[in-house]
Amino acid sequence: MPVNAIYTVEQKIENIEAQLLDAVNLVSDDELFFASYLHGHFDLVIVQTMAQPEPSVSLMDQIMQQSLAKAFANGELDQEEQESVIALWQNLIKT
Repeated sequence: MPVNAIYTVEQKIENIEAQLLDAVNLVSDDELFFASYLHGHFDLVIVQTMAQPEPSVSLMDQIMQQSLAKAFANGELDQEEQESVIALWQNLIKT
């Protein structure tokens, strides 16, 4: 397991975690809801990602997308809310 890969994943996790926690101070009620919803998924995704032999940011993104797709297929959130959560995740994973 490359040391740089772990460092990159850990740094990304810290960055996303900080942004999600900071949402309490910076966003509207709707955005806070989306951040809180995503944070719940993110906590599980972190565990699943770090349990892999070679965790990476791209793997974390893949696991999150699968987690959200499964939740949405089960009827969690309406279409507009789903789109907002996906947009938030895409912004977080790219920054």
